[in-house]
Amino acid sequence: MSYVDAPRGSALLVILGAGASFDAVSDLSLDRRPPLTNGLVSDSNLTRAVLQKYPRATPVYDYLNREIKGSSWGDKAQSLEGSLRRYQSLAHANPLVTSHMSAFRFYLRDLLFDASKNVVQQRSRVTNFVTLARECVQWSRETGRIVCFVSFNYDPLLEWGLQQVDRFEPLNLADYVAGPNYYVVKPHGSILWNWPDTSQEFGYDIQALSHAIEDGDPDNLPNPPIITSATSTNLVSVGAAKRYSCYPAIALPYDTGKNFVWPKEQDDLFADPKLLTTETTFSSGIFGRVLSIGWRGSEPHFLERLRRLLAPSADFWTVTQGDRSHDEVVDALKSLSPYAGVVYREGGFSTFLDDKALPTVFDWSP
Repeated sequence: MSYVDAPRGSALLVILGAGASFDAVSDLSLDRRPPLTNGLVSDSNLTRAVLQKYPRATPVYDYLNREIKGSSWGDKAQSLEGSLRRYQSLAHANPLVTSHMSAFRFYLRDLLFDASKNVVQQRSRVTNFVTLARECVQWSRETGRIVCFVSFNYDPLLEWGLQQVDRFEPLNLADYVAGPNYYVVKPHGSILWNWPDTSQEFGYDIQALSHAIEDGDPDNLPNPPIITSATSTNLVSVGAAKRYSCYPAIALPYDTGKNFVWPKEQDDLFADPKLLTTETTFSSGIFGRVLSIGWRGSEPHFLERLRRLLAPSADFWTVTQGDRSHDEVVDALKSLSPYAGVVYREGGFSTFLDDKALPTVFDWSP
């Protein structure tokens, strides 16, 4: 086993949630932005266009849309994450639910792919992620200290930003963990990642998609590898030009039973070294500061992994829009280090960068 080693408390952890992608550029109309959670089933030009491509996803979309609204009869609005889990549980009595859920996975992929393209087209690829990537990479190279980006977003806006700044290749999984200055991990997967279903070969994209939605079940694929694709295709090539159906390698947004979808090399970085033999992992206490942007802190499975990696003197910076999400993320981080200091910035990702607050995040000594 080897360690990504550094002086205790010298590395920076940057955690990105849906709020960061939503505010990736400040002047984009709401219906063209990467949606926040409930926006995944909002009534917009973007969602309508994608839903037309995946009619099998309509029952899921309708169920979630109604559940998150509540009713005038006193039914409380439900969370999208809880509603999605309840819909998935219907599969025990209705096998078509598996098909609905598979189609919804493709719906999410295309929705976020299209929204991400809107973002980079708005200002010729100049996004807040380019600013974040540029300053973090520069700080790391000047100081020799490590930055680890943890993105819970399916979209590739962070990766595209790093590509602009540092020739990072989003389609090369080795680049995510290559270091030594920065690392990129995506615990819940990416719309650029696919799981191939090698049970049957196909020659056409439409055949592959039909098989994936009507006959497949991504939750029961036998240890599928993660492969990458630059487009939202449904057909992938593996090995000797064999062409298979594929599923978007993303963890559906359930409220409980959350799991990791990242490749093994990314998982190992946050693994307990007692469970490893030859893999690479972060050394204990490596992170001295945590910056979260647009993140709600609702990933207990990840937080438990993070616990051993925080230095006793670690502190937290949180960037939110100023709503109750601040309390959620502070509660989550305080569960790891009750006495740690918290610096709170409201106004979102754009305001945080416009106020030139990011350089102050780099100002601490291990």
